[in-house]
Amino acid sequence: MKETVHTRTKILILIALGLILAAVALAGRFLAHPETSRGGALSFSALEERNPGAAGQKPKVAAIEWKAPGSFDTKKKLDDYFSSAKASGFTDIYIRIDDALDFKSIRDRNEERKKDEFDASLRDFVSEASEYGIRVEGLGGAPEWILPKNLDDVEYLIDYVAAYNAAADSDQKLGGMVFDIEPQALDDFDSDSGQQELLSDFVEMIDESARHIRSAAPDLTLGFTVPFWFDGATRDIPNVPYAGSSAPTVFQAIRALSQTAHGEILVMAYRNKSSGHNGAIELSSDEINFANNYAPNVRILVGIAANKTSPSSITFYGKKQRDVQSDAENIVSALGASPSFGGLFIHDFESYEDLKK
Repeated sequence: MKETVHTRTKILILIALGLILAAVALAGRFLAHPETSRGGALSFSALEERNPGAAGQKPKVAAIEWKAPGSFDTKKKLDDYFSSAKASGFTDIYIRIDDALDFKSIRDRNEERKKDEFDASLRDFVSEASEYGIRVEGLGGAPEWILPKNLDDVEYLIDYVAAYNAAADSDQKLGGMVFDIEPQALDDFDSDSGQQELLSDFVEMIDESARHIRSAAPDLTLGFTVPFWFDGATRDIPNVPYAGSSAPTVFQAIRALSQTAHGEILVMAYRNKSSGHNGAIELSSDEINFANNYAPNVRILVGIAANKTSPSSITFYGKKQRDVQSDAENIVSALGASPSFGGLFIHDFESYEDLKK
């Protein structure tokens, strides 16, 4: 009887020790990530810490900013903007700079003065970002830029960034250029023949842009937004010829970008869920797998929309920041180990900041 009591005592002691160890581990987790213990939303910075990515590369968390740099015309506006961006954990901002196209042909001193003012506003924006440890890339584009006659607009912006960087201090330099073209918005895309031609023009434009940046500014990142269905998996679209092969548009775009040292495809996998059928992870996995195998220097970013749009299933508008961050963590956890996974981009900064915490 005494032996039985002694055995039961040992068991109870072991159970108590197990409970103590579990409590210590849980407390350590809360200390490392206090926002979890409060039941609050995870910041993107916490997401990065937990998911270092392939080869130790932290995933980028970028925000699209549709306002021009001149919109932030006071020190306070810049401080407020980047204070919020840093607090949310954004690592990169894509700032719209296609107003620089106004200076393709400077005809008088007034236009020269306007260009100087634009350059100065961009320097102020990037310099302030540098103080917060945030990287900035230029952003521009419109559907009609897909037309071959407008290719010079794309090349001009690349040249503009290269010239701007050459004259800028180290903390004022742009990291690259992202183009949001979206040829699917053109009326001609609705016909089979028009679709084929526009998709071919899109890949050709990426090829020409990659060649141009390779010679004009090889250190810059070159990125293009692409809807997830350009991979042909969920929508019947024609294959596109490129470099002796015929394949869905996004894969040919990745091939074309592989000519650059730093290429990015921003997959607009806009869904308000990350997992399961038709979730953001499923919709962007083929692009990441293709880049892993055929274009290791091209990184794939997965898009999350927070702006007001329809249908409601493609955006987090009306939800909370913690919902976005939860899905972001799922995406990075699922895809972060892939060498070609580059991180996330949020469409857009203001819409995300307007979401309730």
